[in-house]
Amino acid sequence: MVDQPLYVSHPHFVGPRSFVLYPQKVTIDTQAIFQILGHAVRSPANHRRVVGTLLGYRNEDNSEVNVKAAFMMPLTETQYEISIPTGYQSEMFNAIRKAHPDYVVIGWYSTSSNISLLDSFIQNYFTEESSMFRYPPVFVHVNAEDNMEVKAYVTSQLFYGSTRNPDDCNCMFTPIEHSIEFSESDKPALAARTERADPDLYGLTSTISESIAEILTQIDLVAAKVAEIRRSKPTEATEKLGKYLFKMLSNSPVLEPSSKTNINDPRSAMFNAHMRDLVSIINLTNSIKSQVQLSTEVATRLN
Repeated sequence: MVDQPLYVSHPHFVGPRSFVLYPQKVTIDTQAIFQILGHAVRSPANHRRVVGTLLGYRNEDNSEVNVKAAFMMPLTETQYEISIPTGYQSEMFNAIRKAHPDYVVIGWYSTSSNISLLDSFIQNYFTEESSMFRYPPVFVHVNAEDNMEVKAYVTSQLFYGSTRNPDDCNCMFTPIEHSIEFSESDKPALAARTERADPDLYGLTSTISESIAEILTQIDLVAAKVAEIRRSKPTEATEKLGKYLFKMLSNSPVLEPSSKTNINDPRSAMFNAHMRDLVSIINLTNSIKSQVQLSTEVATRLN
């Protein structure tokens, strides 16, 4: 029996020129990173990762691509199988292109901690959709579980013998140069997301517990001081302290006791009002941003 040699295939993709090379550099916008992280946060707890499509721009010879946006794909995945719904991706892509007609499909992303065998099947799916994508897909790997490390890859098909089986999904992932494009306003958000010391809910649980414990300690100290003042003769210092405490308490909202089953709980009403204000601010910010981008684009085309 003669051993068959192993071949690495770099297929040519038909395009405006005679052939199109694989991308040599990937630039990822922070908006796309935040969208990917948002997909990972909102995913069900039993999903080990999120997979989605990357959109953006390519230069003329496809040597550089710019990832501007991403949307999630509702696939079904087990340890050994993966199922991608047909039609969903093209519908989402066509819907997004109504707002951004210049967007093209760059490739896909995954938020798992490492690259698995099933990633070859997903890469093969994007490669076979030549009528929609036409160019070699780029794979962006975002480690949303540990240190939020971002890597970009292109793939080459592996096959044995002198012929290649189109159904063979064996791929070799090759890292390529990538960079994250962000503005000064994006730095605090990126720092808050990456610099997390406690892995337990990103440190939120422990931080809240420490804050509550500190507040309870301060309340005990104030209560002990008030009890001591009531037992002793009032002085000028105690009068100033009493006025200060009265002023601070008068600024706090007064909440009537209510049962846990009461839907009209004032605490719930205050929280819901705060959330409504927050959503309104976010929507207003997005609306202003869209108007600025639209005005800039119109002015550019008129000039």
